[in-house]
Amino acid sequence: MCSSDLVETTSGRNSGSDREEILRIRSDSLDWVDVDHEVVVLDVEGSTYLAANESGSVMWRLLAEGTTLADLITALVDGYGIEAERAASDVGRFIGELDAQNLLERQ
Repeated sequence: MCSSDLVETTSGRNSGSDREEILRIRSDSLDWVDVDHEVVVLDVEGSTYLAANESGSVMWRLLAEGTTLADLITALVDGYGIEAERAASDVGRFIGELDAQNLLERQ
């Protein structure tokens, strides 16, 4: 998995609430490590190996702590000097891929 090749967007709002949803990397059966500005992930439950490039790694680290879609977008805009619309698209694709792999928890 590379953050530049990810698909689908996800709503950042809880239905019926003004509070933005907190997204977090699933905590069980998942091991990951930073290697040369990239994240390498082993999903023990799914027996899957994943890798995220530098921008994907930035998002992964924020998601490991728990973050919002807005904070992910801001991190890409600030870190890479890209337009907010492109950052939102990249974040949406990344979140979509993580969802497809069942790697996210929502609060």
